[in-house]
Amino acid sequence: MSRETPQRASRSLLPVWDRNVLLGLVTFGLLVFIAMWLTSAGFMPGARMYPRFVAGVGVLVAALALWRVWTGKEPRGGAGHELPGRDESVRDVYTRALKLVASIALYYLGILLFGFVLATAVYLVAFARRYGESWLRSVVVAAVCVTLVYVLDKTIDLFLPKGLLLSALF
Repeated sequence: MSRETPQRASRSLLPVWDRNVLLGLVTFGLLVFIAMWLTSAGFMPGARMYPRFVAGVGVLVAALALWRVWTGKEPRGGAGHELPGRDESVRDVYTRALKLVASIALYYLGILLFGFVLATAVYLVAFARRYGESWLRSVVVAAVCVTLVYVLDKTIDLFLPKGLLLSALF
């Protein structure tokens, strides 16, 4: 049962079910960034700087987005609210940005669960496919990137997270 009054629901850009889904997604992103901050505690001091910086920015952005959605102040978009010089509305840009942030949050969750190498390969293929690259090119680019990281790992002894699930299995 929704707590929104008819007046509040009419002010909201998104229908009630869309708003609840958006609240759930943003809350999930917030939790992923908090988990990323906490799991980086075991990293070497220099290695934990980047994940903590990204997690800190992610928590801040997710918390602000959560507040905007919760209070019904999500960007107004749709007909009549196009961005100057572009054919897309503010809502379209906001939705694309949220999808990108969600994909990065899922990538970090993948690193936590499956390890850096596997999560990076899957993320690179998915990202390239999303933006129109062929399967062959996507897989080749991911394989080259993962190979370069693996070579760096072996030559300068990088620490690449193994992932909770893969560590438990192997």
